[in-house]
Order: sequence, then structure tokens, then C-alpha cells
Amino acid sequence: MSEILKNIVVTIYDAGLTNIIYYMFHIAAFISVFLMAQWLGKKVDVSRLKSFLLVLIIYPLMYGFMLFYFWMESGFKTFGGQHIVCIFVYVPLLSMLVAKIMKIELNKMCFMVAPLLVLNHAVAHLGCFFAGCCGGYPSNWGFYNPILEYTYYPIQPLESLVAALIIVTLLILAKKKNYYPDPIFYPLMLVMFGSTRFLLEFLRDNEKILWGCSSLSFHALFMTVVGIIAIIIIKHKEKKKTI
Repeated sequence: MSEILKNIVVTIYDAGLTNIIYYMFHIAAFISVFLMAQWLGKKVDVSRLKSFLLVLIIYPLMYGFMLFYFWMESGFKTFGGQHIVCIFVYVPLLSMLVAKIMKIELNKMCFMVAPLLVLNHAVAHLGCFFAGCCGGYPSNWGFYNPILEYTYYPIQPLESLVAALIIVTLLILAKKKNYYPDPIFYPLMLVMFGSTRFLLEFLRDNEKILWGCSSLSFHALFMTVVGIIAIIIIKHKEKKKTI
């Protein structure tokens, strides 16, 4: 299997199709997100148009905020950054204004957006495998990439698989609750995605800044902590209402 994949990657590279394949996965990701938004919107009584516009508005906001966020993080020296997963924790804040303008309940919007973000990552990240970016450590067991000219641990497909499992888990839980837009749905996604991403970061060949952790490790840990705190607060409020 590894030899077959190696031949596929080398063939794509030799044909000069690396960037095309990379962007094809990103296009496929957005198409899948739009389709799932339509399906989820129907489950929570959000119109097709609003479900479409939700994706069309939220994603540009996320990317714009991501660029500003990393510019601010660099001390306003470097404008840019491609770690969109670091923005997941801030999406409910970005959604508040959008929900008000589009007249969608915030809980419904967060319920819809939670699996959409993970789905986008699951599909788009596979393109990184062919582009040779976001890879794992060089290893004897792994996949050779002609761009990097060495064999590395295939962390990208593993991250996509983990993301897919998170989506399945979220959808199973949603179905059990008859697709009720439970306010803990988004924080639960943050906990699952953040905790798994924190662990997966140890397999990635990126700059470590403290205790063997990368900056993304700390972003993932922050995501997890915020999710846990949010769930505790939501549960506490629900308990007070029943008393």
C-alpha cells in the first residue's frame, strides 16, 4: 500500500500537478461543507438560503480574523498565517453578529458550524499530504515525498481520520438528541478536536517552543480548556433552572 501511494505522489509531482491536487482537496472541502450545511439546516429548521449564506459569511470572517490574529500574535510584524484551526475557539464570537443579522438562533448556528469546521479540516488536510506540507517527522516507516526528498510520518491522513471520527461522534450524539441544538455541542467539539490535536502535534515535524510543544499545541490545549469550562458553565446553568 505504501509503495502504491509513493508512486501516486511521485507521479503527481512529476506531472506538475501538486498544487492543483492541493487546491482540489480544498475545493472538495468547501463543497462538502456547503452540502452538510444544507442537511444540518434542514434538521434545525434553517432555510436552504440561510444555510448557504451562513457558510458564505462565516468562512471569510474566519480567514480574515485568522490573518489579523497571527499578525497581532507576531507583534504586528508578520501579516498572515494558515493555521485556521486556531480560530475554532473564537468562531462562536464571530457567529454572534452573523446570527443576529441573519436572524438565526445562536445555538442553532453553533450546532451547524461545529461539525462543518471539522469536516473542512478532514477533507482539505488530505491535500497537504500531496503538497508535502504539515508533515510528520522524517522516519524509515512512512511516505516518501519528492518535494521534501525524504520519507516522513504520514500525519496528514491520520489527522483527517481523527477529524472524521469526531464528525461521526458529533452526528451520532446529535441524532440521539433528535438534532436538538444543545448549547454544549460546540464546546464538545472544541474538547474533542483540541485534545486530539494536542496529542497529534507531537507527531508533527514543526518548531517546538516549550516542553516539546509547538505553538499549535498550546492553541489546541487552550481550545480544550475553553471547551471544558464552557460545558461546566452550561451544565451549571441548566442545573440551576431545574431547581
